[in-house]
Amino acid sequence: MKTPLFFTTLLIAAFVLLMGCPDGGGTGETGGDADGVETDGDVGDVADSLDSLDSDSGADGDATGDATGDAPDIADDVDAPDATISPTLTLEAVPLGPKGTIRAMTSIGDGTLFAVGDNGTAIRSSDAGWSPVDVGTDVDLHGVWALNADEIVAVGFGGTIVHFDGLVWETTQLESGVTLRGVYGFSASSVFAVGDNGTILYYDGLTWEEQASHLPVDLFAVWGSDAQSMFAGGEQAQVLRLLGGEWVSSTVAASGVVVHALWGEGTNQVVAAGTQGSISRWNGVGWKAQTSNDFDGQDLWALWGLDEDSLVAVGDQGTILRYKPGNENWDLVEVQGPFNKQVDLFAVAGSSNVTGTAVGVFAAGEDAKFLAEEGSDWVDSSGEVQNDLHALWVTDDVACVIGDGGLVLRRRSSGWTGESTGTTANLKGIWGTDDALWAVGDEFTVLKRTEGEWSALEWPTDVLQKTEISETYDVPELEGVWSDGTTTFVAGEKGQVYRWEDGAWTKEVTGTNFGLVALWGTSPTNLYAVGQQGTVVHRNEDEIWLKVASQTPHSLRRIWGDGNGTVWIVGDFGVLLHGDSEGFQQVVDPNAALTTADYLYGVWVTPGGEVISVGFSGLLLLGSTDGFTNMDTGTFHILEAVMGSSADDFFVAGRTGTLLRHRKD
Repeated sequence: MKTPLFFTTLLIAAFVLLMGCPDGGGTGETGGDADGVETDGDVGDVADSLDSLDSDSGADGDATGDATGDAPDIADDVDAPDATISPTLTLEAVPLGPKGTIRAMTSIGDGTLFAVGDNGTAIRSSDAGWSPVDVGTDVDLHGVWALNADEIVAVGFGGTIVHFDGLVWETTQLESGVTLRGVYGFSASSVFAVGDNGTILYYDGLTWEEQASHLPVDLFAVWGSDAQSMFAGGEQAQVLRLLGGEWVSSTVAASGVVVHALWGEGTNQVVAAGTQGSISRWNGVGWKAQTSNDFDGQDLWALWGLDEDSLVAVGDQGTILRYKPGNENWDLVEVQGPFNKQVDLFAVAGSSNVTGTAVGVFAAGEDAKFLAEEGSDWVDSSGEVQNDLHALWVTDDVACVIGDGGLVLRRRSSGWTGESTGTTANLKGIWGTDDALWAVGDEFTVLKRTEGEWSALEWPTDVLQKTEISETYDVPELEGVWSDGTTTFVAGEKGQVYRWEDGAWTKEVTGTNFGLVALWGTSPTNLYAVGQQGTVVHRNEDEIWLKVASQTPHSLRRIWGDGNGTVWIVGDFGVLLHGDSEGFQQVVDPNAALTTADYLYGVWVTPGGEVISVGFSGLLLLGSTDGFTNMDTGTFHILEAVMGSSADDFFVAGRTGTLLRHRKD
């Protein structure tokens, strides 16, 4: 029987509709990146020269909620509205973590760990997570030792030694080119390093001098209770002891064993671990084998402990052993993982709390996979940057992103690396001038970067108010900053704006008590601040702040201008305004890419006049006063900042360490 033409037409139309409807841009798994985001190991240079700064454009910080309603949490991403998807914009995830396998790790004090590995990998932990460190080399690093955060030595391939003195990293290259594998020291002028072909070096604060080992085997580990009582372990189950200035060999296990790690509490309590699950203990007289209880006999690579009670060994296939004091044996720990439970582990380290208990213990190894000790379990962890990123500064010459925990990452030819800021405050806003970068954050944190160093400006105690009850200073949280190189403005809670000029702070009268979260302008006499309750104030040629009508009661998050008189402001509930000091109006978008359910956190105007805004659940809008298009970012994380050198090359930053780049081929 033939199907009537009417029903055939209906069936075809229904099929076309079903196949042609795009997936909603605001739906997906909560808090996770969407599948299909390519991670390009080569994040590329913004420019080859990264020392000069440009002041044509910048970005301010994140915003806080108000009486109109806080922005939704990231857990609400699954409820985001559907959006039109465009396939024409490609954004790639920028890697911010280790560049290769982790080979060694040590504590540098105050609960902070420092790890090194392949391809010059160096990362540093903090309360907010891990951040990359540029140590000035891209060779494989096998060992690291630290006296404290200002005295760190790492050694590696081809006789490479990198040393941090609290200010800069310096590289020393041995003429012999021999690979170094272990390092241990006692002060800035007393450090030992060991490596291939029986190499033993001693650093006296000026030069590295070789000491005779009398044994041409590769050495992997070195440890001592003092500079006169040293141990070095390596191939052929050999552990060398420094006695009376001479190195004397001893055998700790079967000749086929390679000693990879040494640990001790004193001259008469030393533990050696290595291949085939071998563990031996020096008691001051001789070496005695211990039972690992690892029936697979996995190779062991590292030892760490504050004392015997916290001593652990790690090795291949996710092997973690814990020492049982008094029993002279070890227990095999069941690793929870779940994904990293069989990773080859080459490094382990932790720190102590005020009671001397081991805390913050991590094991790491193959492909930069991490495990963290949580109670009696070892669970998956990551060396990637997990801090929320709040603001970007990008020009032809520099790229910098800031975030929680005092995090500052700066783009270099070797990748994004962390810079020391001396603060753990959450950083929210950033601005650049010809010769400086400015960053602001919690507790009136104001940082300035000049000549490669960040320094903090002191609180303006002469203008800050004191609370009536505690008589302590009422220190505002800062989120916005702007500077022309001579005069700098910072903005924060309760409508407060402070001006830094001629080395002193002056409090400005803004005429509002609502929190201000972002600044933008072309000069000190054409400067805007935006914030809660739709607040917009403008500093005019008379140096007076006047309120500007925004036509919205909702919180405003960021502001940017095109330099030709048109200023753009974004905020909660789909607020996307354009205007000037005479007033602002909402963009009427004929493309319906923007809805009142959208929260916009960042906006930037390209040199060509294109407007890019980012926000909740991976939202990115591209357009102008004629309308906007919703672009697919490949992520559902909240995006907070966008900036670049052009519409063809820009970065997007957001929560949980999200950093994306669009670069047109």
